[in-house]
Order: sequence, then C-alpha cells, then structure tokens
Amino acid sequence: MQRSIAVAESRSRAVAATRQAILRPKSRSRWADAALLGLLAAAAGAAAWYGSCGIDEPLIRRLPGDVWFEADCRRVFDNLAYFRSVQGRTTTHPLLTLWLQPPVALVQWLGLPPILAVRALRVLTAAGCAAALYVLLRAIGCRRLDSVALCVLAGVSSAAIFWFVVPETYPLGLLSILVALNIAAFTAARRSLAWDLLAQIATFSFTITNWMAGLLVTFARWPWRRALAITGLALCLVQILVVLQNQIYPSAALWLDPLPERIYVLHPAAGGPARVLPSFIFHSMVMPRIDTTDRAHWVGPMLTVQESWPGSAGPWGIAAVVAWTALLSLGLYGLATLRGQGRLRAVLGLTLAGQLVLHLLYGLETFTYACHFGPLLVVVAALATLTRARRVALGLILALIVCAGINNLAQFKEARTWVEQRAAARRPGPACATDSPRSATRDIVATGASGFLLIQESRGAG
Repeated sequence: MQRSIAVAESRSRAVAATRQAILRPKSRSRWADAALLGLLAAAAGAAAWYGSCGIDEPLIRRLPGDVWFEADCRRVFDNLAYFRSVQGRTTTHPLLTLWLQPPVALVQWLGLPPILAVRALRVLTAAGCAAALYVLLRAIGCRRLDSVALCVLAGVSSAAIFWFVVPETYPLGLLSILVALNIAAFTAARRSLAWDLLAQIATFSFTITNWMAGLLVTFARWPWRRALAITGLALCLVQILVVLQNQIYPSAALWLDPLPERIYVLHPAAGGPARVLPSFIFHSMVMPRIDTTDRAHWVGPMLTVQESWPGSAGPWGIAAVVAWTALLSLGLYGLATLRGQGRLRAVLGLTLAGQLVLHLLYGLETFTYACHFGPLLVVVAALATLTRARRVALGLILALIVCAGINNLAQFKEARTWVEQRAAARRPGPACATDSPRSATRDIVATGASGFLLIQESRGAG
C-alpha cells in the first residue's frame, strides 16, 4: 500500500516537473521541447501541403459537393476564398468567416491564387495542431520520446491523412479543442477569466458542438455559478462578433437557426450504433475499405466508410486494429486509475463522451467528423505511457505507426485515384467552374436547396 502511494506521488511530481519545464523560460529542456515542436509542426505542414497536391483542385473545381465522405469542400473553399459567396454554413460554424476569410483575402491580395491561399491556411492549421498536441502531451506528463511518437501516430491516423488535405472546417475545430485542453492543463492552479473566455469563444467559433470542450474547461475550473456567469459573458461576446460578421458579410446566417441541421438527426443512413461506434473508435485511426454510395442522388457516387468494418482494408489494417484496441484499452485504464491532472482527465473523458453521444444522434457519415475526436483518442492512449505498461504501450505505438501508416496511405491513394478518375470523366462546365464568386454562389444555393429537399424526402420514405 505504502509503495503504491509512493509511486503515485513520484508520478505526480514528474508531471508537475514536466509542466514547469515547459513553462519556465530559462529551463534548458525548454529549448529541446521548442526544437521538437518546431520539427513536428514543420513536418505536419509539409505533409498537409504535399497531400493536398492533386486532390483539392478536382474536389473544388471539377466535382460536385459531398463526394469526399460527405464533406462540403467546395462550399468551404468558396466561403474562404470569395467575399461574395453565400456564407450559409455560419449556422453551425458561427465565426468561421470572420476569423478566416480576411487573412485568406489578404494572401490573395499579395498575389497567391485562391486555391493556394486556402491551402496555405490548411498548412498553418496542421502545423498548429501538431504543436498544440505535442504541448498537451508534455503537459500531461509524457516524456519527449513518447510525445514525439504519439504525435507521429496522430499524423499517420486516417483522421489526419484524409482531412488535413482538403478544404474543410474540421481541422480548425480540432485546433480549438486542443487549445481548450491546453488551457485546462496549464492554468489549473491559476484561474483567469481571459483564459476561459478564450477556450469558450475558440471552440464555439469553428463548430457549435465543439463548444462542449470550452464549457467543460470552465466548469472544471470554477464554481458553477461563476462558470455560468463566464459562459453568459462568452455568449454575449460571440453574439457581438456575429453581428459584426453579418455587417461585413450580409449573407452570413445566424447560428441560432437549427432548421438546416434538423434533417441529420437520427438519420437512417447513419446505420445506428452498430455503424457509428466502430467508425468512432476505429475508423478515425485505421481506414477500412472505402466504398461508394449513391444516397445523395444530386451528387452521384460519393466515398463512404460508414458500412465498412474495422480492418476490412487488408492485413495491415487488421494488424493496426488489433494494436489500436490494445493501446486504447491501456489508455482507458490509465484515464480511470492515474492520479494527478484530475480536472484535465475529466475534461478529456467528458469531451469524448459528448462527441460520441453527439454522433450517435447526428450525422450521416461519422468519419466526416473524425478530426474532432480521433486525436483525442490518441491523447487517451497516451495515458498508457504513464502507467507501468509504458514499454508495452511504446511497442504498440511503434507497431501502429507502421501498420496504420501503410494501411492509411494505401487507402488514401485509392481514394485520390477515384477522385482523379471521376474528375477526368466529368466534363468541365459552368456548374463546375468556381473561379468566379458569382458562379460559386449560384452553385452553392442550388446544391444546398436540392440537398435539403432530397435528404428530407429520403427520411420521409424511410
């Protein structure tokens, strides 16, 4: 009993020492962490740029929306690249346009084409996510070697490989969640209103449902009455920014309008818990066999993995699923039994639970939202390196990097080939050319209206 208490105390001291080493400006270890952080960020940005080449252009200019696992690539690109595009997605991404369209416009004004300007934003987002993940892993007590290996694992996950290479909002949502978790990790002993407002506004800005992470950070740090007051202040600030956004972009929709999203609640195409759970736990790390579906008739064939079983892509996928199951089990054990960082572990666990409940109820393709929960599962798995099974966990991490990396890259190449072939077979015409913001606006309105009617019609038929 005394020995276990001593071990727990030593681990708590190690976590505190790691956090102080990151925070102290004169610490020698800070320079080592800074160098590794820079290398990881540069590698993530380079991978995002390289992976985007050859795939974002056909998705933006040659193919209709939703073909990439239900993603709104064309719409997001138009919202970021063109001032006059219809900003209808602000119902679920309240301040995305206000934060990101001006810097993209500035880069275009400096001479970069729209497609490269939006790609540069993805590169910065990937670099920011890699840096934020590394800092978070160090904050919870992971050693440098372990943190680097876990960041590489997150980088070869299917969530990263498939979503950091196309214009979408989900990587930005992940970045806001990682910022909130870092605030919970580094400011546990120092309550500051500014940090809580940052956590709430950041998570709310890019995706409304990710606000749960900001709320959990605030309620974990303050008494409930004070937390409610901070939440009210954050909402007031968000609403002021929304009004400002609507003055600049008159087509921006209000975030209080739930009608456009109501049709995606408990949709039969999601397949229920039997399909959502495997996708949530496994597909975000290990890509299964990629199929096509015609459920959106106005789009035509589109990529999907909603009905694919874990490991169905081949032997490398099966090996990766086995290793991921073992590593995640060790991480869940650590989440439940480790001492220290109790508030951070609570925020992490409840955020994942909230994401799971959300996607059991909402959405058609669970993999579409993999960026919002896949890297958080990696953080849970990281807790395994803080237990007595650290060596086993490191072995599983290395095995996963190899197996999942080979599997996911092969599946990505297959998906990219499918996109290229379909784009080559499709005649370019006015409906596919998004170089003009006016044509982009017309296409967005047409696609959105037909999509709403057809999905609602299919639900009624079901």
